[in-house]
Parts: sequence; structure tokens; C-alpha cells
Amino acid sequence: MYYAGKKAPFAKTAVVDNFVFCSGFSGQTIETFHVDSANVAEQTMVSLNKLRSALEEAGSSMDNIFKTVTYVKHMEDYPAILATQHKYYKKYAPRLLAEPPVDTLVQIPALHEPDMLVEVEATAVISRDKPGLKVKTYPIYYAGKKAPFSQSAVVGNFVFCSAFGGLSTETGSVASDAVEDQVVTILETIRDAVEEAGSSMNNIFKTVLYLKDPGLQPIVRKTEIAWYQKHFPRLVEAPPASVISTAVSLREPTMQVQYEAMAVIDRDAPDWKMIKCPMYYAGKKVYFAKYAVVGDIVFNSGFSGQTVETFHVDSDNVGDQTIVSLNKVRSALEQAGSSMDNIFKTVTYVKHMEDYPAILATQQEYYKKYAPRLLAEPPTDTLIQIVALHEPDMLVEIETTAVISR
Repeated sequence: MYYAGKKAPFAKTAVVDNFVFCSGFSGQTIETFHVDSANVAEQTMVSLNKLRSALEEAGSSMDNIFKTVTYVKHMEDYPAILATQHKYYKKYAPRLLAEPPVDTLVQIPALHEPDMLVEVEATAVISRDKPGLKVKTYPIYYAGKKAPFSQSAVVGNFVFCSAFGGLSTETGSVASDAVEDQVVTILETIRDAVEEAGSSMNNIFKTVLYLKDPGLQPIVRKTEIAWYQKHFPRLVEAPPASVISTAVSLREPTMQVQYEAMAVIDRDAPDWKMIKCPMYYAGKKVYFAKYAVVGDIVFNSGFSGQTVETFHVDSDNVGDQTIVSLNKVRSALEQAGSSMDNIFKTVTYVKHMEDYPAILATQQEYYKKYAPRLLAEPPTDTLIQIVALHEPDMLVEIETTAVISR
């Protein structure tokens, strides 16, 4: 990826088999590496132009997008973003109007630059009809109206769900302010989604959670575990890999929590078998997996500056925390039979955007020692600032996806 004629420290896309994983694209222009307009619709157009160009260069097209994550600085901008997106799809990707991708919508404090208002991360396929990796989307309706995103997208043996946030499909609104009720509604919606797609809750291998308040995490996890214990005890014994952070706001103002889930249809499918590895902190098994392997792809949990020995952050230096995070990434990948050199996608969550230069410098030094290939062929990356991570002292969390063999 090049901005203003200089190679960026992240890739535009990463192609893995039939999949195309894209970096997050914002309103920064290719020519200047800056945002040239304060208008959110114009920034959305710039983002979509870069996304279309990246997919076409990878041998795909906008019509082949099956998953998006939309980060906004102001939730009130979303109607304009959605309208711009629909207008763009009508011209360049008409199939997405009838079969929209699954989507996660999150309001965050800031993107890479203060003037950025929107960033879109997308995942697509080269071909929607490739044997063994065909795409099928399932719509979702709220209060009888079709949502502008799909309930789930099946790609071969994979099931990707939209992020659900406690909305009742019957009423189209959040029925309860109680976080426990919202978690149960979310889990029931995910269950219905994966079952309609031909899978089961027991086959979930990764979740991404966004909270509206960091203090909600204990009750969210407690409610989740209790529900799993009652309905799907296998997930208590072998939980999915997971990432959890705090956003400013979610899709609806009264949502307290939002879940995105990924599953497989068949845990033992040839070439796409699923394996999950438990995670231990301070000698105790925690309620998320270290990683999940599906076929040749390794999906790691998000790793922060918490040390494995203490389950706490032992340094307030962002460089030190980045090294702890990367050490855990490397350990997980090597245990899975992979290596740092095989990372093709990262998501970097930061508490303070001004820390990013130090994080990037530390990451580059680490790659130089343990993953030199990533200096020449960096992974895709989405950089976002969040309100908080698991502990108040956490400054950075890195989520990675890799292959066993390149």
C-alpha cells in the first residue's frame, strides 16, 4: 500500500485461498495520506474507492464482499454513510443491495487522524462460486423490515455473523436496559443465525465483543457462561478465541454490548477441521481460547500487555506492553504450528492514538528479530482507538490472523 508515494507499514490486501482480507480504509486520499474533506459522505466515497481498487487489484470485486466492519467517529453520521454506501453499491456492486454483507457498526473515539470520520474494513472472496468456498448470505428482519446487513454469510465451511446488540427481531428495538437481558437476547440471535446457516453454537470458534462501559465485562461474561452452561456446555469447556474492548456507542443508543461471532458448519470437515487451544493466566484457565485453528488459518485472541504469569499489566510503558503482546502472539502461533512470519492480518486497538508511533516502532523492531518477512510483506491492518481494554492500565491490544503455511 502506498500513500503520497511512500510504502505504508501495512498491506492493502492479503489473499488467502479464495479469501481477500482488506485493511481498514478511511477518507485519507492516496495522493496526500491526509483527509482532504470534512464531509462524511465524501470521506465514505474515498474509502469505498480505495476498497474497490484494492479488491480489483486482488482479482476480486465489490460484489464479492461478504463482511464489513464500519467504524464511525460520530454515530449520527451513519445514515449519511449508509446512503452513500448504497448509492455506491448501486453503481459498482448491485449484488450487495440484494445480498448485503454482514456488518459490525461501532462508534470509537478516534481513527488514525483527528479529521477522520469513517473507516471501513472488508472481507471478500475472489469468486463467490468456487467449489468448497461458495458464498451464501442470510437476511435478517427487524419488525418485519429487512436490515441493510445480512444475518450471516456462509463461505464454504465458515459462518460469519453480523454483530448483534440485543435488538428484538420482533420489535426492532432493545427490549431491556438490563445488560443480562441484552446478552441473552444476543446469544439467542446468534444461535438462530448459526442454526439457520446449518451450524451450531457449539461450532463457534471466535467472538469479538464491544462494550459500552468497561465495568460491564464481569456481568457480561458471567451471563454468557451461565447461558452456555445451560444450553451449550461444550463452550464452557472449550470456549472460543475472543477480543473484547469498549466503544463510545453501538448500533443503537440503548445497546450495552455487541457480539460478533464466527463458526464452522462442520468441526471435522476435510481441510477445514477446527481446533481450539485453552489459554492460561497466572496458572488458571481463562474463559477464552488462546487461538482457534480452522484448516490452515489461525485465529488468535486479542493479546494485550497483561503478562501470562500475573494476568495483570506490569508496566505503564506502551513499548513494554507491545512487546508482551507480541510475545504472546508469537507463542500462540508457534504452538499452533505457525510463526510470526505467517501473519497476514492485524487489528491494532490503542487507548491513546498518540501512542501509535511508539507501538509501530516497537513492532518493527520485533519483526526485524522474529519475523523479517513482515517488514517486506506486512500484514493488512486496521488501527482504531477504543475507550478502554480489559484493565484500566492497558494501552494496546493486537489481534492477529495467520496461516500455518504460506
